[in-house]
Amino acid sequence: MTAEVVVMNKTAVALAADSAASIRTAHGVKVYAANKLFRLSPSLPVGVLVYGSSEFMGVPWEVLIREFRAGFGSKSLRHLKDYAVKFMQFLKRQSWLQDEGYSRLVAASEMSNYLDWLVRDLDRQLQQDFAQGSPPAGDDAGKQHTLEELLKAKFDELGKVALDRVRRERDRLSQFPKFDELSEEAEKKIHQDFSEDVRTIVGRILAASAILKLVPPQEELQEALCRAALFPLTRQPPTELSSGLVFAGYGRDDVFPSTHAMSFRGILAGSLQKKVDEHRSLGISRENSATVIGFAQDDMIGTFMHGADPSLQNRWWETFRKFVEKIPDTVSQALQGSAVVGADTIVEALRAYLSQAGEALLSEAQQAQREDHTIPFIQSVSFLSKDEMAELAESLIRLTSLKRRVTMTEETVGGPIDVAVISRGEGFVYVKRKHYFDRKLNPYYGQKSPEPTHEPKKRKKTERTASTAKGRHARPRKRKQAD
Repeated sequence: MTAEVVVMNKTAVALAADSAASIRTAHGVKVYAANKLFRLSPSLPVGVLVYGSSEFMGVPWEVLIREFRAGFGSKSLRHLKDYAVKFMQFLKRQSWLQDEGYSRLVAASEMSNYLDWLVRDLDRQLQQDFAQGSPPAGDDAGKQHTLEELLKAKFDELGKVALDRVRRERDRLSQFPKFDELSEEAEKKIHQDFSEDVRTIVGRILAASAILKLVPPQEELQEALCRAALFPLTRQPPTELSSGLVFAGYGRDDVFPSTHAMSFRGILAGSLQKKVDEHRSLGISRENSATVIGFAQDDMIGTFMHGADPSLQNRWWETFRKFVEKIPDTVSQALQGSAVVGADTIVEALRAYLSQAGEALLSEAQQAQREDHTIPFIQSVSFLSKDEMAELAESLIRLTSLKRRVTMTEETVGGPIDVAVISRGEGFVYVKRKHYFDRKLNPYYGQKSPEPTHEPKKRKKTERTASTAKGRHARPRKRKQAD
């Protein structure tokens, strides 16, 4: 995991990123150092942040960004989004990225992760239903049953619940939009090509389940799981994909800075699997004078901006909604058997009123939060100077790292913090940047660009041409007169 932040106002945009990258192995979580903040070109006011996985199709983003930079050179484009489009075109042109064998590995991993989550969630739900238990209903009610009969009836019931849940999950996934440039024919071909792979994965995961492998009908359940697991290969989920890029800065015609964020999975069947993050692809304007955007682990950034921890706040609101929903049921139980006329009408009227009043109260609380915390904070950011923006961006990352260190959570944010500021006049400027070597031991580093472009070099003047030019433009010297 990682933590990154973008701070923008009308003057500039500040970027900050930590150095911790983590992978989950069979032995636990391994944290290592990685570079996540890059300039897109030596002379353009555009930077790139990497979050999530540090690789794309098995290749580090750092390598891909440097390859793009070397070929792209210093060509300026009209708007910031145009640089992101050019980078997407660059990725699709790299034939060495579109390895069919590796694409199948990425797809199989995606299906396996999704099915593992779905089966574990179903197991948990079925275990809760099984623990609650209920005697047979209908014609079998009141009869004496053996333990075997009771178990069979219960597992038949659980099987129907599981099959219905998987089918509803499949229908939910089918409503998501397809990845860009993916036709219906291409989607059908992908589903057909991976049909055998997904059956193997379903069989393996079902065999390791606790209850789902025991409930009937197994054939229908396996078929439903296979159909559901194929949709994540071709449809954009509501959440982020495994890896993401954030382009930030200016295009040639942009007066104010902006960001363009997107997440990626890979390349499958020649199609780039990406999702544009519209909520965090923002721009500064006359009306919208400043913003702060967090990526990956952004809980402390949200707390600082809005005055409350987002996850704790969501839990408060969810608890409040459940409390309001229980009030009419409690009143209904109290009125049962009473002589109150129209008790059902009273309960339904109370339910409708509490539903509207509860949502109105939450909306008022959110508005108060915006007025008391979010808006004043954003207003202050709009007046920050470049160095203060850089300090704020770095401090937000340090707060996130500090929280991970002093709480009982994995320390997946930390290490040196890279900070850069981008402005129209000064371009991309590193404020802080870590190096894997000692600058004092490499005095010649930086005298020539370590990231050469493919721009044609200017012809050097020959010594003869230079001397000729010097002679042509030099003033004639006066002859010394004889005494």
